[in-house]
Amino acid sequence: MAFEPASGEVAAELNALIDEAREMRRAGRETNAYFQLLMVLERSREAALRKEEARALLGLADVVKWVDTGKNGFAESERLAKESLVIYEELEDKLGMARCWQMLASSVDYEKGLQICRDALAVFREIEDRSEIARSLDRLASLTVFRDREEAKLLRTEALEIYEDLGDVAGQAGVLFGLSIGEMSNRSVSREYAERALEKYRQANRPKQVAQMLMFLDDPEAAPAERIPRLEEGIRCSAETNTFIWQASMMRNLADCLAQNGLSETAADLRREADLIHPEMKMDPEEQKAFEEALESKDPSRMADVLKEITFGVEDEESENGYE
Repeated sequence: MAFEPASGEVAAELNALIDEAREMRRAGRETNAYFQLLMVLERSREAALRKEEARALLGLADVVKWVDTGKNGFAESERLAKESLVIYEELEDKLGMARCWQMLASSVDYEKGLQICRDALAVFREIEDRSEIARSLDRLASLTVFRDREEAKLLRTEALEIYEDLGDVAGQAGVLFGLSIGEMSNRSVSREYAERALEKYRQANRPKQVAQMLMFLDDPEAAPAERIPRLEEGIRCSAETNTFIWQASMMRNLADCLAQNGLSETAADLRREADLIHPEMKMDPEEQKAFEEALESKDPSRMADVLKEITFGVEDEESENGYE
């Protein structure tokens, strides 16, 4: 008769695999994390381990947005998070439910999303989970910024202090990037926050986020000598994490620098290579118009909805709600 491991042993193994998938996600290996979580989901269902099933579902909801960065990926993420929520409600697991609420906040209208984030924050404060409190503060700030930038800054300042107390360098980086976005009307302040975020991501060994920050910080008006080493670093980090759209974009920017330095043939070769890696992406004129009209309206709900429509794939890197 074959040996059947006890359910506790199976649960421990599956939880370890979910934790391993989290590390894959952090390292930019989203596809590996996705297939590992699918395997965990199947095994948890076979063993009737409902909590592990819920964790796997929520982990998949997080990572699928990076495997399929279009609208289908976000729709699938919402479906998986709702399925996870049903299980956590069945288990009366308040922490799991709050994590699901946060994951679903970006898939509902602006006002409901705000309330979901506030409800989740209240749960995390009640159970005194400081890491989740910080993460929830940052998510709430990402919505509040459309209505009240100062309140959003206060929320993120509190989140930053918590992450500093916890020694969570990647968490600090994510909040600093959020503060940079919130200060984009003040270019010097925004860049200062972004530079600090970049250094934190380097310390945390997060190449994908390093690439994102280098692309965000690239200044077409800066001298080629200043831009070239940073673009080369960004290209390496993008290639390492298979973020081809960023890799190609920075290769085109590097080609511009080389052309300014008189290396026109090398620049042309680099642009052709970039086109093979990923075609150049340009915002649809209708989306551009809708975005500009939303900004002029100063309607927080409208701004949030339009921004969400045109930024698929640009999601909170520090969410990881399904892995804890």
